[in-house]
Amino acid sequence: MNWKNDNRFYCPNCQQDYLREARCPECQQPLQELKACGAVDYFCQHGHRLISKKRVVFSLHK
Repeated sequence: MNWKNDNRFYCPNCQQDYLREARCPECQQPLQELKACGAVDYFCQHGHRLISKKRVVFSLHK
């Protein structure tokens, strides 16, 4: 996988683009990414508030 920009990756083997998505470990809903002062935090809009980067579930989607 080769990083392209933001949350996108490119696989040269299958020649497909992929989007990296951060999901809440509690409800599996997509998280809002908050960027400030070089730090990235994740916020669940479904009642689970701030989620630490260690707990975020990342996945790749076409």
